[in-house]
Amino acid sequence: MTSSVHNVEVMGTADVVQTVQSVVAVVNLPRDTKKSIRQDVTLQALDEHGKPVNVAISPQVTTVDLLVIGGEGSRQVPIKFRTENGDAKNFEFSADVNEVTINGKMKDIEGIKSITVPIDVKNIHTKQSLTVKPTAIKNVKIDPEKVKVQVTPKEQN
Repeated sequence: MTSSVHNVEVMGTADVVQTVQSVVAVVNLPRDTKKSIRQDVTLQALDEHGKPVNVAISPQVTTVDLLVIGGEGSRQVPIKFRTENGDAKNFEFSADVNEVTINGKMKDIEGIKSITVPIDVKNIHTKQSLTVKPTAIKNVKIDPEKVKVQVTPKEQN
């Protein structure tokens, strides 16, 4: 963050001026701000407890430039099953979780709508419980790292 003002003059009675601990510019950001901001802000004097002090400040306003960059974050996304060596419509799947938490840089996770769980159904002829790893995504951590899935073949007519 940068400010157009680096020094200010604080004016008032000597005893009140002595209580000033800092002069701040409070920038109000909308929730989920994704772009950098330039804002004119009124300066405010605060005492050692962070409470406003009634003094005159010159200059009264500063222009603040706040660079906003994407940081790290996490969110939950649903899991989707992808069969290998067989047709998914011939099986029923149920997992111990319906969603996983993905963690990483916001630019890496914001476009992810779901996480794929690959299941090899080649030799599954009866109900089986498998522990499988979701498909890895570069620079993204998935929690849990493994998912328990019940695979049940459907009756073939």
